[in-house]
Amino acid sequence: MLMDIEALLEKYLADQLTPDEVPHFLAAMRQPASRDVLYKLIDRRLQEKSAQGLSDPATLSEMFRLALQKAAHAEASSPTVLHTPIGNPPASIINFDIPSHHHLFRRLAVAALILLSIGAGGYLFWRLHTQSDLANSKQPVPAHDVAPGNNKAQLTLADGRTITLDSAQKGVLASQTHTTVVKLDNGRIGYQADQAESPATVAFNTLSTPRGGQYQLSLPDGSQVWLNAASSIRYPTAFIGKERRVTITGEAYFEIAPDPAMPFIVDVRSSTTDSKNDLQVQVLGTHFNIDAYVEDSSVNTTLLEGAVRVTRGASAQTLSPSQALLANTQGRLQLVTNADVRKAVAWKNGRFLFQDDDITTITRQLSRWYDVDFQFEGTTSDHYTGQISRQVNMSKVLKMLEAAGGISFSVQGKVVRVSPAAR
Repeated sequence: MLMDIEALLEKYLADQLTPDEVPHFLAAMRQPASRDVLYKLIDRRLQEKSAQGLSDPATLSEMFRLALQKAAHAEASSPTVLHTPIGNPPASIINFDIPSHHHLFRRLAVAALILLSIGAGGYLFWRLHTQSDLANSKQPVPAHDVAPGNNKAQLTLADGRTITLDSAQKGVLASQTHTTVVKLDNGRIGYQADQAESPATVAFNTLSTPRGGQYQLSLPDGSQVWLNAASSIRYPTAFIGKERRVTITGEAYFEIAPDPAMPFIVDVRSSTTDSKNDLQVQVLGTHFNIDAYVEDSSVNTTLLEGAVRVTRGASAQTLSPSQALLANTQGRLQLVTNADVRKAVAWKNGRFLFQDDDITTITRQLSRWYDVDFQFEGTTSDHYTGQISRQVNMSKVLKMLEAAGGISFSVQGKVVRVSPAAR
């Protein structure tokens, strides 16, 4: 299928599409699976001699505005090309203009229109995260820049002792209630039970990540938990009785070890002061993500595999794979039947992934990961779509957003001022 898409693209850019092929081509271009193919081909064309100098992201934003104007006039008289109503392009997209004396101008300009219709912001995001994947993630951090977060957390034992995990050596960290806490070779925390005796009571530990931190934990039953920045999980050092129960704040991704005789339950604390907005997730399957940051407007549970049952007060909902449940602060539960699973777990996979997100939503993520505070001076209604690695310095993310237009940043230490860009 992707080969068909690329063949259509090549024919389109060569001005060889027939009138009958145009509707099929446009429909194919609106499919999410086509975007990466489109970005790669456009990127390759921009590297050609006839379009030299146009692949620099710093030049693209203003040039695209002119491209739309020229393309609108060039295409208005053509009966075989999509006629798309064109106004001022949204500030939240990055595209390009090809000066009219280049022979690729007409085709590439209309390709820009197609990018616009499917969410063109992804092109620059694609370029940046592709380039960053090829670079060494251990990039230098200039004095005025902020490095990305990394694996760091604090373990609080049942007796109140605390262990800073990112600086702890591999091996045994502590012993408590017939259980040994160890730091494994892969950097995760794990638990080794004393096989000689089963504890009558258990101790509880709490693993917490700061802003700018994340961590992975192996629970005593073998279940795996990934904690995002500014999150925590409280859990027993051994699971005994009729259920396995943990409590989280912030955001966590779970892969649960199956045990039908002992259900796994996650208590979600969405507020430190008001328990009425808390909810409970009973695991009937395996892989799911819970986003329960206090500052966000809802608690979002997204299921990847298996099944979970989410309960808040007297309301309950069972989720199937690729479904999500949004629980807002007013107590309402909203089922999303075709959830964007890729976006829900992007953080766990080392990505920022934005889908028509406003700048407030985006800066909340950046604040937690880079451990900075954002201050807004003025307002902007722009929305942004695209993705970039979480392993780049903060300046690269901010430059990307500025290049998309509509927004400007000024960094002073750990404070980032946000203001509308001049139009």
